[in-house]
Amino acid sequence: ADAPSIFSQRFHKLLAATYLHKAYRNRGPRPPPQFEPYELSSLVGQLRAALLLVESALPAGALDTAEVWTSERATGWEWSVRHSLDPQTMMEAVLMLEDSIDPDWFLPGSTTIFKSLATRASMLAQATTWTCVSMRVWLLDGALQYDKAVSETGSVVILGKARRMALIRKGTGSWTAAHHSKAAPAAGRSKEAVDSKPKLGRPPGRNAGRVRNGRRS
Repeated sequence: ADAPSIFSQRFHKLLAATYLHKAYRNRGPRPPPQFEPYELSSLVGQLRAALLLVESALPAGALDTAEVWTSERATGWEWSVRHSLDPQTMMEAVLMLEDSIDPDWFLPGSTTIFKSLATRASMLAQATTWTCVSMRVWLLDGALQYDKAVSETGSVVILGKARRMALIRKGTGSWTAAHHSKAAPAAGRSKEAVDSKPKLGRPPGRNAGRVRNGRRS
């Protein structure tokens, strides 16, 4: 199944699906993950797929592939995710990926959210739930700068001029708007389809407003 279409009507509309086939991905020549229909027949299966998409869409530079996220470790990590049967194992995989990502690839302001969550030690010491894992994956996806990458020459490049990133970097928008921005429509849905429907789940008072002709209404 084609990865971006997986989340057209399921789970959260991951930003990772939008950037999966962009240039300068950390996975290099490794192909993006593929999923059989039976693997996505349950919410747990969709959660596994979501986490694999986040890792596969990470931009070059976000992970140290020489010493930290080697090909062997990436392969072992993917196997662990695909075969996880309980939320504790999945949470360990989420935290392993989180800890391996360079802090410079997290959006400004996202660290405040992560600091308010349970620590790694407490998350691993106590029983967790699939709901907790799902929320953690969603937060991780929304906290990452997928459009920031390191090119072959070693220079940092910013892909495109996404309104979401522009607002966040200027400090005029909230990082949590990543999952609601018009600049990043839900995978598998047109921009018009997203605009025509009410934005559900947006916390009160966090609407950054619309920008018309350079001015905020």
